[in-house]
Amino acid sequence: GYFTSLSLVTGTLLEAGWGLKWAFTGAEAVVVVVLTLGLSLFLSALLGPGAAGIGMAILSTAYFPGHGLEFLVPSTFALGLGLLLWSGLCARSRNWPALVIGAALLVCAHPMGKLYLLLAIVFSLLSRKSLPPNNLLEFKVELSFLIVLSLAALIPVNTLGVSPKVIGNLGGFSVAFIKENFPTALKSLLACLKANGIIVLLAALSVQQGKTVFNRSVVVFLALAFGCLAGSLLHFFPGGPAELFERVLVVIGVLAAGLAG
Repeated sequence: GYFTSLSLVTGTLLEAGWGLKWAFTGAEAVVVVVLTLGLSLFLSALLGPGAAGIGMAILSTAYFPGHGLEFLVPSTFALGLGLLLWSGLCARSRNWPALVIGAALLVCAHPMGKLYLLLAIVFSLLSRKSLPPNNLLEFKVELSFLIVLSLAALIPVNTLGVSPKVIGNLGGFSVAFIKENFPTALKSLLACLKANGIIVLLAALSVQQGKTVFNRSVVVFLALAFGCLAGSLLHFFPGGPAELFERVLVVIGVLAAGLAG
């Protein structure tokens, strides 16, 4: 394994005198809280409180092959932090200092945090309602914080004191990897569709009946999420084909559940 920001929680609880069992239980509780807050705030900010409520209920029974929401591990913690960051960017008034702190925690949580942060930066730029901006000063402030967010993405995963050798080989990107990933990716996608058919059906009906308001933020985020899913086929993790694909598929599932609401 590797040392992450979630490990700080476990270590703090151990130092406070909690036993090993209860320290890990406490850390898992933190993951549950962060993930639940992230899901509810993100879906509410992007699709509305009604869709968020129904979407949360639907997600409680959802199944995602390999990397489901039920696994209370650092990657799930990173997803929760990513959702919180995205929800903050969906807000009309963005709390940039809080977003920068959240970005720093995110990239130290898990290697996936860097992808979630990259998605956040591109989403922030493309989801602007006015280009060029009406308020030049506001745009300069936003641009400054986006630069800081970009710098946060450069924070190495081993910042908290772990050797890169412990983290291991995180893989690489190449068009040649599509052939390696595609069979596993297709199998995971079909398994996900089979297990969550009701979510896909409800989402399709909601879109068909015009219940979902496809504003700029919704369209941009959907395009970025599916772009990441397609791009993930270019990434190969040694010993784990379609590893990144399965993780991004969870984000697509979250969006589908929100649309179903």
